[in-house]
Amino acid sequence: MIVNIFGPLSVVTADGTLRGASFGGAQARATLELLLLARGNTVTKERIAEAVWGDTPPRNANAAIEQAVSTLRRRLFTCSATSRRVVQTEPNSYRIATELFEFDLDQFDRAWQRAASTDGAAKYEALSEAAAYARQELLADAPYAAWADETRERYRLQGARAHLMLAAWHLVHRRPERALSNCEDAAGLVPLSEEACRLSMVADAMLGHTDLARGSFRRFAATLHSSLGAAPSTETVVVATAIDRGASAAELLDLACPTVARPPIVAAA
Repeated sequence: MIVNIFGPLSVVTADGTLRGASFGGAQARATLELLLLARGNTVTKERIAEAVWGDTPPRNANAAIEQAVSTLRRRLFTCSATSRRVVQTEPNSYRIATELFEFDLDQFDRAWQRAASTDGAAKYEALSEAAAYARQELLADAPYAAWADETRERYRLQGARAHLMLAAWHLVHRRPERALSNCEDAAGLVPLSEEACRLSMVADAMLGHTDLARGSFRRFAATLHSSLGAAPSTETVVVATAIDRGASAAELLDLACPTVARPPIVAAA
C-alpha cells in the first residue's frame, strides 16, 4: 500500500487507487487523515470525535467512529486480518501502523534528515527527493481541517525551504531554468517568499530575461504592499538594483546565494 498526503489524500492498494469519496464518506476519510498525521501514535475516540464532527457530534459518537473505522478498513483491504493489522484497535482508541506501508510523509522526513546530515551533491540529491514530494501542501483536499493546521504549516515551510535550497544550488551550477521551477514550487507553498522572488529574478537575469526579472520585482513589491502594507527587504532591493545596472551573473550569485558552495573550477587540459 502506498499512501500520499502531500496534495489530495490518495491510497494505492492492490485493487486500485482510493481518492475522495472512495474512502467511504467524509467521516471515514477524515478519520484516516487524523490517524495518518498521528504517525503511528494512538488517537483516542474522543479526539477523533472532536476532530471529525467538531461542535456537532453524533448522538452515539463511539458507534459512529466504529462505523467509520469499519468502513475504512473494508475500503482499504479485502482481507480483514490485514486491515486490522494496519488500522489497529487500542483501548478506547485507534492507531495506524505507518511502518507497514509506504508513506510519503515518512519518505519526505527521511530525505530531509539525509539532507541535513550530508554535504555537497549528496545533500542536494536528498533535497531533490524531499522536494519531489512537497510540491503541494498536506491534505490539499481538506483545507478547513483545523486539527491539521500546525502540521500542514510545518511541512509547507519545510517543503518551500527544500525548493529554495535547490533553486540556489541550481543557480550556482548555472541551471537557471531548473532554479525557476523550484522557485515556482516554493512560491506556491509560501506566496510571499522574498527568497523565491530574489532567486527567480536572478534566474531570469541569467537567462537574459531582465525585463521579466524587473516585472517580478514590481509585482512582488505591489503584492507585499497590498497584503501586508510592507516593502521588500533591503536584500531584495539590492538584487533588483544590481539587475537594473546590468550586474554579472557572478555578482548576482554572490548577492542572492552567498552561502552556497560554488562548484570547483576545472582547468582546461
